[in-house]
Amino acid sequence: MAAGSATHGGVAPLPTNSLGVKGVGEARTRGAAPCIMNAVVDALSGLGVQDIQMPASPLNVWNAIQQATGQQATGQQDQATNQENNA
Repeated sequence: MAAGSATHGGVAPLPTNSLGVKGVGEARTRGAAPCIMNAVVDALSGLGVQDIQMPASPLNVWNAIQQATGQQATGQQDQATNQENNA
C-alpha cells in the first residue's frame, strides 16, 4: 500500500435487499460481450469489416462481410423472397 493511503475495511450492507449483500457474480461477465464482438471484428478485419452490431448472429456477420466486400447483403426480406421463388 502506498504511503499516506488509507482503506476502509468496514462492512456496508446493501439496503436494497433483505440480506444486505452485494452481488459479485455479475461483475466478471460484464466484459464478455465486448470481448466477443471485438474478436469477431478482429477476425473479419482482413475482409474490411470495421464494425458489427450486436448480436453477432450468423446473419449480422454475413451482412457485415457482404457490405465490407461490396456485395449485396442478404437480409431477412431477401431470404423470404428466395423461399417464395423456390416454392
